[in-house]
Amino acid sequence: MKNFSAIALILLFGSLLPQSDLSADVLIKDFFGAISNWTNFKLEVETKEELQRISIDDGSENLDSETVSSLNHARTNAYQRAKKDNRQKLNRALEKITIDENYNLGEYMDENPNLREKIIHYYNAEPEIEKKKYEKNFLYLKSQLHFLGKNNLISKFYSELGGEEFPILNDNLPPVAFTGLVIDARDFKLNPAIFPKIQNEYGADIFNKRIAHPASVQEFGMILYLSDPKSKLLEKRVGNNPYWTVPIGVTGKNKTNLTVSYEVALKILSSTITQKNLKLCKIVILVAE
Repeated sequence: MKNFSAIALILLFGSLLPQSDLSADVLIKDFFGAISNWTNFKLEVETKEELQRISIDDGSENLDSETVSSLNHARTNAYQRAKKDNRQKLNRALEKITIDENYNLGEYMDENPNLREKIIHYYNAEPEIEKKKYEKNFLYLKSQLHFLGKNNLISKFYSELGGEEFPILNDNLPPVAFTGLVIDARDFKLNPAIFPKIQNEYGADIFNKRIAHPASVQEFGMILYLSDPKSKLLEKRVGNNPYWTVPIGVTGKNKTNLTVSYEVALKILSSTITQKNLKLCKIVILVAE
């Protein structure tokens, strides 16, 4: 029954999946060139490797380490070197991915040995997607590590997702239904995260990983981060009648959580229809480029 529910959810809300809109993608590049794409929830790295020289081995002399006997051999060696380099970059970048207000992935694994084993097993299975391109005497190898989907990074946190309902706020407002939520945080220094929180000004969680539907988090991500409010991805995620607001602050050690006013929280949670849409992760956060 659980499998059926997950499949039905994907079929009904497949449009929530991030697409390609590079002009609106939220990209963060580290010192070693790894790019964290927080719109599509993936890591991407690239390595350029020069192919070894090709020489016919007629038995009269030994080939040195810079020379091989065939193009296939040269390409294979270049690919092996590039793959090793890319995996080192991915591993380094993966450990630095911000999980929540307190931890990056490396720190989170240190605190959770069981999760650490899952992540190590996941990474050792070489889950990256590769794209090779040969140009003149060079190999360009791109490797991507996707976080969304049944067997990818976020799925390893599945047991930590769901199980809570929205807070019950005392003030009763006439219910107003919205198709989703858009928070424009472009004027704030906000760091994207896998599991951010939205809180009211008194610290109550309006949205967190326990409130969100686990299958939605796994398939779509808790939040769609965008830099452009005109992106077509916005309406695909939150529908044609989202509630737009601005935060009143950013909190958390890692500056990942947004605070909205008590009045805004009341309006967001006034309708069970809006609550259902929020549980399905129909939320966009706009961040500065």
